[in-house]
Order: sequence, then structure tokens, then C-alpha cells
Amino acid sequence: MDLDDALETFILESRELLEDMETALLAIESADDKTEMINAIFRAGHTIKGSAGLFSLDHVVAFTHVVESVLDKVRSGKIALADKLVVLLLACGDHIGALVDSVAAGEHSGNAELQAQGEPLLVMLRDYLDPPKAAPDPAKVAHNLPTADTEQVQRINGNTANTANADHWHISVRFSPDVLRNGMDPLSFIRYLNTMGQIVGIATVTDALPNAEQMDPELCYLGFEMAFQTDAEKAAIEKVFEFVRDDSRLVILPPHSRISEYISLINLQQGDAARLGDMLVRCGTLMPQELDMALDVQSDEPGKPIGTILVEQGSVQPEVVEAALTKQK
Repeated sequence: MDLDDALETFILESRELLEDMETALLAIESADDKTEMINAIFRAGHTIKGSAGLFSLDHVVAFTHVVESVLDKVRSGKIALADKLVVLLLACGDHIGALVDSVAAGEHSGNAELQAQGEPLLVMLRDYLDPPKAAPDPAKVAHNLPTADTEQVQRINGNTANTANADHWHISVRFSPDVLRNGMDPLSFIRYLNTMGQIVGIATVTDALPNAEQMDPELCYLGFEMAFQTDAEKAAIEKVFEFVRDDSRLVILPPHSRISEYISLINLQQGDAARLGDMLVRCGTLMPQELDMALDVQSDEPGKPIGTILVEQGSVQPEVVEAALTKQK
């Protein structure tokens, strides 16, 4: 299936899901078992949002995400599905249908008129949601979190022998080589993550990349290591990858993970092992500045193993170095 065929399938399935959602909303008041109908309505919105994310239809994702958030509160019993909300959700279903129709007409980025039509609906939807949390202090974020330039995570020092300092999730993903042939864009999953949080550090893994003459343009050779800041649960993060989960290798480490979990991540690396310093940066254990310090020391003491230097600096723990060295043998 090529990308055009996959997009056409998305449009058809979205329209069918919206019809099912409308039918359920109209029938729910008289239904004996409301729970299953509510779950079906939620799944319809969730599926449309997830599928839209795969095609980088950010305007569809953004609107449907708010609808899904309200439905999730209905599903958990925090909001009652009263007449007023049913009417609002029916209107939202119509608006999602209009967004899908605009995609079918070739407007993959939406348009100002549709956005304006959706704003009043979003205002009413947000009345059902909790007030947004205050934005974090930029100075605190800059102090505590890595950035895309400094890659992944905080250092593990001598006072945290068993637990990493990182207060973000660490996502390690290796997409199936056939992900492109299956009509999926790996970057769309990364963009979609930013709708539910912020990627504060990312490294592209190219270990599987062959020589140019051996490359197949239809295969994916890349993987990613990401530091991800979010209030979402692990199950929600995993759902982002549900369309490629079976064929990809995905590891999600929660904030403040134990060093043993980073060691397990090192041991999962496939193919030719990267040099020790790069591997530790990639898996979120070592900051690039710490690696540079270690390399400077090693240049003065050429015979001294870099692993020993890193341990003496307090940059990493001996168990992590041992695991990485074992992988390199």
C-alpha cells in the first residue's frame, strides 16, 4: 500500500467511525449498557486522532485530541454524558468530518475558515477539562533538562548510585525496516509525541545504516533515542506507537529509572556496538560535556581506559561501564 492509498483508507475509515460515533451518541440515552457505547465513542475518536498523526495532519490531531480528552473523562466517570455534552460532541463529530473532507480535497494543513469554526467548540470542550497547569519555570527547565543540542539526560553521580537523575521519560525506538513500505512515516510518530508533551532531547541512531551502494530507498535504517517530558502515563506513550508496535523494538523508561534499566537498554543494542562514550550518551546516562572531559583526560593518559576515567569522574557507575564494555566485546 503506497501513501496515497493509505491516506484514502484513513479518509474512508474516519467517515465510518464518525457515523458510528453519531449513531452511538444519538442512542446512548435509551441504551441499557452505556459503558460499552461510551468506550466505542472514545475508541472512534482515539483511532481518528492516532491515524491522523501518522499522516502529519496536525490540525486534525489537535482538535480531536481535545475531544478525546473529554471522552476519556466521560469514560472514567469524571464527567456525566448529559444532553448538553451529547449535543456538543455531535457538533464536534460534524467538525471532524469537515476536517476529513478538507483532507480529501487536498488541504492537508487545514484552512483558516475551518480553524475559526472549530474554536468555539474547543472553548466549550475545555470547560469540561481541568484548568491547564502553570507553565514550568524556564530557568528551572533549562537547569534540569537536556536540550536537543546537549542530547539526552542528567548525569548519574556518586550520590545516585542506583537511580538516574532524569525527570523525564526515555524512549528508545528502532522502527521495522519495512515501516516505509507499510505506508508509515517514522517522523510522524515523533511529531505526534509533541502533541502530548515535549521532546527535550533526541539522538538519531544510524548503526544499521549500510554503505550507499547497499541502501534500499524503501527501507528504514534509523532509530531514535528520546528524552520526553510529559504528564501522560506509560500506556498513553505506548499507544502512540500502536500501529507499528508489533514490528518495532520499543523501550520506554520512566523518570528516575534505576541504573539496572539503563544497563538492560545497553544490552538490547543490536548490530555493531558504538564506542563506549557515544553509547552512554545515546541511552541517556552521560552528558556530552562529561564525555568531552573524559576524552581530555584520556588524551593526557593514553593508556588509561575511558571507562575507568568516567567512573573516577563520577560521571557513570561501574555497572553501566561494565555492561557497555561487555556489549563491545
